[in-house]
Amino acid sequence: MPTPTSSAPGPVMTRLATALFRNAQSAGRNFRDGERHNIRQGEEGTTERILLNLAKTIPELHVGAFSHREESRYGADWEWWISDGSNKWFQLVIQAKKLQTPKAHPAGKYKIKHKIRSSGMQQIDLLDLYARKSGAQSLYALYNPAARGVRYSDHRCCLGPSGDRITAVSADVFLKRFPRTKGLIDDVPLAAIREYALPWSCLANDRVATHDVPPPPGPSPLTFMQFAQWTVMQDANRDSLGTFDSTSAAYSLLVNSVTMKALAQSQDWFTRNYRHYLDDWMGVERPGQPEEWKDAQKIAISRHESSDELFAQQRIRIFDRAELPAYVSAVLSNEPIPEDVRHPFSEIDAAPKQILTLIAPPRVQPVEPPGEPQNLTNTTCYPFRVTSHQSPFQYRYLGR
Repeated sequence: MPTPTSSAPGPVMTRLATALFRNAQSAGRNFRDGERHNIRQGEEGTTERILLNLAKTIPELHVGAFSHREESRYGADWEWWISDGSNKWFQLVIQAKKLQTPKAHPAGKYKIKHKIRSSGMQQIDLLDLYARKSGAQSLYALYNPAARGVRYSDHRCCLGPSGDRITAVSADVFLKRFPRTKGLIDDVPLAAIREYALPWSCLANDRVATHDVPPPPGPSPLTFMQFAQWTVMQDANRDSLGTFDSTSAAYSLLVNSVTMKALAQSQDWFTRNYRHYLDDWMGVERPGQPEEWKDAQKIAISRHESSDELFAQQRIRIFDRAELPAYVSAVLSNEPIPEDVRHPFSEIDAAPKQILTLIAPPRVQPVEPPGEPQNLTNTTCYPFRVTSHQSPFQYRYLGR
């Protein structure tokens, strides 16, 4: 597949997805080559190179940092404030973790067990506290080396399989899906996180394939990832999701980051919380339908799920322009953060290293992502899981 390029002007959504994809490719090669030449690439240097590349590629992206006296108080790698240009904003906090391959775990694991020495708290608990208090979505960016035949996600972005060299996972997945030992969440093996990990370029990718609703009778490739994302997108004109223009990169980032968080819930949770919407379907007989497709189809054909209800579960906060903290306003104006301005979470060792702002306006007209999708006969686009058969359904693209 030709490598997507981002040199030509285009919608921020497409340029951002492409830039994330290209950085994932490059970071994966650097991790691989660093091991070969014994010049190992660390998380901090990789993050700095990625943010520099993004700032050079996306003119609407501004990056700032606190003064040196704040450097010992980092609880996240970067904090990202995003708008579609409507003076409404939401917040992501992101922690990077590089795949570790010690002799005891040659298949790889992510060091989630890390503790902050000054506070004694586990890093992920600080990240969660930070996100809950500020109404942000907390994500992990998982850095992975380029390796032939190794998959880092069960899901494939339309931009290409090498995009999974950096994947995104909600911090809630680690908090809710993995047990604690003596109060600490253990390091998590690669094999255990694949189903929850999404190539991070998909967060800003507007090509989202879905079924017509209701789907026709017969086998359905619907997955947990798909119906979580589908549920998030329902009633898009209501208060929470309807805040943002559905054709903007901000909308894609918001929907997909909330979907990441929703995946931390079990399928039983979805069924329990949305059971009252499914009563009409319960009486419909579909002879010969396999049991494993029933619950997924029950949720897929309901038109009544409310995105506001799900957003309330996810505790995301939408900010007005006037509500932005002073340090965000400084970065947005492309000015240094004043020396006397401190991050509100610095006292609990949770201030981020970098502050990013992005105004991602709506598109003027629909634009196809760069590059050619991989093997669309045998592979469906995000948010479907990669399948070995061709789907029997006709897909449509939602207006976004």
